[in-house]
Amino acid sequence: MNVEVKLFLGLARIGRLRYGLYHLLLLGVMLFATDVSFLTISIDEATTYLVVVFIVLGAMSLKFDIQRLRDMGWSPLLVLLQVIPGVVLLKIIVLLSVRGKEGEYNYLPAPPESQKNAIGLGLLFVPLLIIHLVTVLVFN
Repeated sequence: MNVEVKLFLGLARIGRLRYGLYHLLLLGVMLFATDVSFLTISIDEATTYLVVVFIVLGAMSLKFDIQRLRDMGWSPLLVLLQVIPGVVLLKIIVLLSVRGKEGEYNYLPAPPESQKNAIGLGLLFVPLLIIHLVTVLVFN
């Protein structure tokens, strides 16, 4: 079965690998946005810009968390537990280690078998990390 992954809709299931890679890519985008903002614009403008970027990336992270909880068959309301200090690390460990339900359910198809696209997406993190390391070493 050929399943299309809809990244920005909450209507697709997300496996452990995709969940981890999407969060890794969000981290890379956050590092890149931080570097660009502090190198190109003033501190006041950079702060405002980064607050907006972090809110958008935080919302995307919550969406991925909810998708992963649904894939595991758990209630999406469990994402509210991460406001408790220290629970975020436990949440990440659980979401990356617990397998999702097998087959189709709730009118959602099973996640795609091929992980080639997800691994390619994760490789985007490498240049973003290199750019961040270069900017930190050169400009500090």
